[in-house]
Amino acid sequence: MTPPFALSALRMEGLHVTSSPSVHAKGASLLDSAVALTRDTERAALHAGLLRTLGEMLPLSEVRLAERGELAPGAPAIGGGSWHLLPLRGPDAPHGKEIAVHLGSDSAEDVSVLHGFLRLYRNFLAVIEESERDRLTQLRNRRAFDLRLDGLSAQLIRSRRHATADNAYWLALIDIDHFKSINDRYGHLYGDEVLILLAQLLRQHFGEHHDAYRYGGEEFAALISARSDKGARQLLERFRAAVEGTEFPGVKQVTVSIGYAPLEPGKAPPVIIERADRALYEAKGRGRNRVVDVNALLGPAANPDHGPREWGDIELF
Repeated sequence: MTPPFALSALRMEGLHVTSSPSVHAKGASLLDSAVALTRDTERAALHAGLLRTLGEMLPLSEVRLAERGELAPGAPAIGGGSWHLLPLRGPDAPHGKEIAVHLGSDSAEDVSVLHGFLRLYRNFLAVIEESERDRLTQLRNRRAFDLRLDGLSAQLIRSRRHATADNAYWLALIDIDHFKSINDRYGHLYGDEVLILLAQLLRQHFGEHHDAYRYGGEEFAALISARSDKGARQLLERFRAAVEGTEFPGVKQVTVSIGYAPLEPGKAPPVIIERADRALYEAKGRGRNRVVDVNALLGPAANPDHGPREWGDIELF
């Protein structure tokens, strides 16, 4: 039996959702989960507003998450009607998933109305996504980074787990060494080219399963998942070595310094950023072109299993 539609704000009588335990907690509305997946007010409002309007205008009978490619747009549904698809995008959207909406009507007019709303939805989504892109590098920007880090931190607080195979994340701050000297010596056009090529390397190394951002100026950020601290360090060392081994037009060799810190339950995003920044500062102080783990600086006390969890300076019990 499918659970009742739980978004009371939408008030769609008769609309139900298909349960998917792998996506959300047992008994929760699937659409509740789908709308919340981005942890982004704008996207959540866009999803909710669209579905509320469609539920009032059209005979929608089911909404569920589907694997991308599982259903073709307009695919016929058992019992009549057809399936129509809404893309799920954003910092926390599940890879390879989309929202499937079952239109219980075979009316060409109803299908036309639905398609018109979906086009409008995609246009609004494109505007939101454009606001989260850095124009020069086309990486996601600081706004998108803040949303993603907030979402991961909230997820860890809810789960109260750390460093498990399924739920271990690290924040790495990456700074181009002597970037001011590059701009001063070669000019800003060459400096911009360095930023663009470095962004390409970031996408290659921290692509589908990790997130890369332009944090500001010559500084970048990566939110990575790995099974252990050793695995996170290996990822970052490979990236550092790849940058060192790349020939940048006009500039030749460029290096980066990297500081990283784990995301831990009870550590607020500003605290996580401060810890990664402390490690980055140490990497610069040790001569640059290196990777430094903040836990190596803080010692055993940095491990949350050795003491009470904290939110900044406030202990959480």
